[in-house]
Amino acid sequence: MSSIKKAYFNAPDGQLHYRFLLTTQSPKKAPCVFLHIFGSSYDPETQPPNTAYYVDVFMQLFNSLNLTKFHLLGHHSGASLATELAALYPTTVLTLCLVGTAIMTRSEQIALNTLINIPLNEPIASGAHLQKTWDYLASHGDMWGFFGRVRCETMAMCARDDVLWPYVENVREIKPEARVEEVKGGDFETGRPDSVVEVAELHFDFLGNCGF
Repeated sequence: MSSIKKAYFNAPDGQLHYRFLLTTQSPKKAPCVFLHIFGSSYDPETQPPNTAYYVDVFMQLFNSLNLTKFHLLGHHSGASLATELAALYPTTVLTLCLVGTAIMTRSEQIALNTLINIPLNEPIASGAHLQKTWDYLASHGDMWGFFGRVRCETMAMCARDDVLWPYVENVREIKPEARVEEVKGGDFETGRPDSVVEVAELHFDFLGNCGF
């Protein structure tokens, strides 16, 4: 028998909520971290300066659980954080699986942010809008650069109706050897029952082919 348990980790700016799978075969914990915003797992009191802040917090959690090596799977913003973590800690990440791949150039990052959010800025005479652009880029990791530094086996999944679908080709360009799969759903719809099963089955198949 196995069961999913809730737990909390005391992070620098509050508690991080995560879940782990506890089986009767092994007393080890396998944490499944629910990311900030979508999973409401961690909401720091102050705005973090960059995405590296979250990567550092997650590594603190993994270290507290004595996880020296692990597999990473992330969806959308989670996929970006997983990419950054795999690039910064190459000896700890065994495999990387991205569901919704935000592997973009800097210009593509700005264009997408302008498309899906309030326009990044509007030109003004003082030129302050240029500082806003710089601040945005400084706080968001260089996914193109990070992905190029990933050394583990990698898989990318994305739905054709996902806003990130146009960037799937970037995965193939940087890592021709990476496995790329089209899945059902769109944008944030991988929570649908059929999509969840499909993503899980593809991920298990990927891990099996990698020898795990």
